[in-house]
Amino acid sequence: MIMSSKKINITIPEDNLKEIDEFCNSENISKSFLIREAAAQYIAAVKENKELDRKRKDMEWAREASRKLRI
Repeated sequence: MIMSSKKINITIPEDNLKEIDEFCNSENISKSFLIREAAAQYIAAVKENKELDRKRKDMEWAREASRKLRI
């Protein structure tokens, strides 16, 4: 599936940009590729953490409900 692309402007502190430039040069990748990959991984991690938190809360609720039933 081919996805269209949009150009955006972002503001990054100079130190971060220098680190990004050095990394991209050493890995022979574009800044756009790095930012896309980093964003995708960040979003996936946040979603996974939210799902784990939801499951943890469900388990805590079930444990508490089970405890109350035993009383």
